[in-house]
This record gives sequence, C-alpha cells and structure tokens, in this order.
Amino acid sequence: MKNSLFIFWILLLIPFFCFSQKSSFQGRVIDDKTKDPISFVNIGVENMPLGTITDDRGFFSISNIRNDNNLVFSCIGYKSKKLSFDELSNTKIIALT
Repeated sequence: MKNSLFIFWILLLIPFFCFSQKSSFQGRVIDDKTKDPISFVNIGVENMPLGTITDDRGFFSISNIRNDNNLVFSCIGYKSKKLSFDELSNTKIIALT
C-alpha cells in the first residue's frame, strides 16, 4: 500500500516539474529602421516583478523565466513590444519601431 501511494505521488508530481521549468534568454534589441542597437531598453516579464535592461550595445540576458511567460520590451520613443517565449526562441534579435 505504501509503495503504491508513493508511486502515485511521484507520477502526480512529474508533470508539475516538467511544465514549470525555468529558462534563460539572451539577445539584442535594435532599431527596426536603422538596425542600430538600442541602449537601456526595459525588458520585463509580464505580470511578474522580474526584468532587466539592455547594455550600451543593446545586449541583454534574463534568467529564471518560465516557458509560458511573455517578455515586454519598452523604451522611450519606441512602441512597446510583447513577445512570448516561443517567439523569442526563434530569434535573438528584437527590432523595435
């Protein structure tokens, strides 16, 4: 009985750990028209108190984000852009207009 209960709990928790994996992402933010890097862009995780900014060459790195999170890129003079983790997985360069 104890063994079957233990196995039940293990099987119940496996999907929780599989779907709650955290990842990191690195990329660069550029101006869509000039292709120049944009410094100090705010990058936030939607509905979470987690974020970062780009450096003076437009590069950034963010970690401890879940695969179901969205990142929001915002900077004065540019339209904000919201991208899902799946969309970010396809590109390392984010262009703001």
